[in-house]
Amino acid sequence: MIRTLVITSCVALALLSLLSGCATLSEGECLHSDWYDIGFRDGRQGAPPDRISRHAEACGEHGIAPDRARYIDGHEAGLEHYCTRHSGLAAGQSGAAYQNVCPLPEEDAFLAGYSVGHALYRVHGRLSSLDYEIGHLDELIASDETDKKELPGLIYRRVQLEGERGEAREELRRLEWEADSI
Repeated sequence: MIRTLVITSCVALALLSLLSGCATLSEGECLHSDWYDIGFRDGRQGAPPDRISRHAEACGEHGIAPDRARYIDGHEAGLEHYCTRHSGLAAGQSGAAYQNVCPLPEEDAFLAGYSVGHALYRVHGRLSSLDYEIGHLDELIASDETDKKELPGLIYRRVQLEGERGEAREELRRLEWEADSI
C-alpha cells in the first residue's frame, strides 16, 4: 500500500515536471516581465544560463524575443545568492541535482554545503527504507500465517536491520552536527 502510494506520487511528480518543462513562461510573463528578473530568478534557483533558450522558445510562440544581455546580468546576480554554502546545503537536502553553474571561487563553498546536504538526503532515505523493512518484518513475525520455521530467519534479519538503522541514525546525528556548523 505505502509502496504503491510512493510510486504513484513519484510518477505524478515526474509527469508534472515534464509538463511544466514544456512552457517555461506564460504569454503574460513574456510580455510584462523584466528579463533581468527572470534571469535572477533562474540563477537563484541554480538553473543553467542556457535556460534562456527554453524561455526564448516559449516566448517565441507569442512573437517575443528575450533580452539576452539583461537575462545574463540577472542570472549572474542570482547565482551570487545561489552559490553559497547554505544554499548548497539546502539544495543537497532537497535531493536537487547540481547543474555546475557556480563560478570556481564560489563553487567550493556551494559544494561543501551540497555534499553535507546530499548525504543528509541519502541518510533520510535510507532510514525510511529501513523503517519500512522493519515494519514489514514485524508484520510477518506477528502474523499467524507465517510459517514457524521462517521465524528465526525473519527475526535474525530484523536484528540486522536494527543494527543498520542504529548506524544510519548515528550518521544522521553526525551529519546534522556538521550541517549546523555551516
